[in-house]
Amino acid sequence: MKSRFFTLLCLIFAEILAAQPGTYPETLKQTASCDASSIYMMNEAVHGLLIVQRIFENDNQTLNKYADLESQRINFYGNEDLPKNVFEDPEHWFYAVSPFEWFQNIQSRCGSSKNGITEQVLGKLKDTKSLLEEINKMRFTIDDELRKRDLTKVDEISSVYKILEKAAAQCEQLLALRNQLQSALPVKTSLLKPDQQELVNMLQALYKPAEQLILGVRSDNEAQVRKQLTALETAYKNFQMKRIGLNHSGQSAGNNVDQIFENIIQKTTELMKEAKAYLGDAPFDSKYGAYGRNYYYYNVRMLSLFNKYGKGIVFEMNQLLLQAKIPFQGFIELPHYVKIIYPEKRLEVERSIVKTETVEVLPEKLRNRRVVQRQQSILADGLDCVLEISDNQEVDGDIVSINFNGTWVIENYPLKKEPIKIPILLNAEGKNFLLLHAENQGTVPPNTIAIRYLLNGKSKKVILNSSDRESEMIEIKPNIVKKDNK
Repeated sequence: MKSRFFTLLCLIFAEILAAQPGTYPETLKQTASCDASSIYMMNEAVHGLLIVQRIFENDNQTLNKYADLESQRINFYGNEDLPKNVFEDPEHWFYAVSPFEWFQNIQSRCGSSKNGITEQVLGKLKDTKSLLEEINKMRFTIDDELRKRDLTKVDEISSVYKILEKAAAQCEQLLALRNQLQSALPVKTSLLKPDQQELVNMLQALYKPAEQLILGVRSDNEAQVRKQLTALETAYKNFQMKRIGLNHSGQSAGNNVDQIFENIIQKTTELMKEAKAYLGDAPFDSKYGAYGRNYYYYNVRMLSLFNKYGKGIVFEMNQLLLQAKIPFQGFIELPHYVKIIYPEKRLEVERSIVKTETVEVLPEKLRNRRVVQRQQSILADGLDCVLEISDNQEVDGDIVSINFNGTWVIENYPLKKEPIKIPILLNAEGKNFLLLHAENQGTVPPNTIAIRYLLNGKSKKVILNSSDRESEMIEIKPNIVKKDNK
């Protein structure tokens, strides 16, 4: 029975289970260093989050169907098809060694040994395990909410959206813990021979710009992506040249290692190609339209070129270290992230207020388009502000994305006469801006939106226009009278 069910899982999770042959083998539990084991635990946690992220996508689409009567299911499996705890996985459907097994192994082998890990690293791993438990529980919490709530009522739907947002925030925490673990792990190279040190340096030089490039896409930071793409292209050329030098010096360790080198080169080439497509504002899969371009390129296109489940760059680098028996702890993968998509028609569904980091300088270019500022600024009541956005002219099929302080608060949204309400929190320091990005221009160019807001309790309106060459931006200032502290 288990065999038949596993066969079914293999069919359902074709993309996910493609990683199964590349999971870290069980024998590593006793041979891997404590620092390497910490990395293996985090990488398997990242792998498990992919599975849960797809569940949350389905939950979001299910909820949108109640609110909007239109939703596009991206994945076709649910909690009933998965282990009770994806990160524990006692039946080993997804791992040779699960993240929780790695944690238990680390605690028993490394907690007090001479070659153990620091208290700081162990603390990050404990935090990671606790977070994974909470994320896994959220799978069933949302299922229960979808069953018990009366989803014909707007306030009931809004309550479930709040829980989905909490799930998204939990998943976001894994990236923070991953980064903290990476910083806490000491880079130990004392056991490396000179030729091994040279190889590790080669891998590190390629890994860092690839990692930062992908993170730039995650945050939709074009300037960072361009900078890291240039750095990655340079590292890629150096990697190829040094690879040739290794061959000529007779340091090749056999066919397996040679193939791994070729795989790294191939996946890096593909990653740079995807980065150029992202920067070029190329069309992308329409079923991800509501999620936005950076979500699609990060979650769908790029992580498979970086992570283990797609046998990406990091997986190949870690395999190279194992195959060549190099005593270096390895490299950490990047987790998927969850984005909550709101319905289009039931606009009264309450959205969470959008908070952003402080902005010091207004952008001059975004998503490969020139940014123009035709109007100096607008004043809005207080720091808490609700913007109402609608089509200013006849509804002609305009599709827009709206950026507030570097965060895309709406993506690929078809404008309507009925306004959509977006609550935002203006920053008291620095600058605040709203930018209109035209995804198309409808039948009557240019793309025009009306933005209504309150000033001194009265409704005000401002118009933004954007084309396929430029995006209009307006600065928003909070109407706050600063008190004299004297």
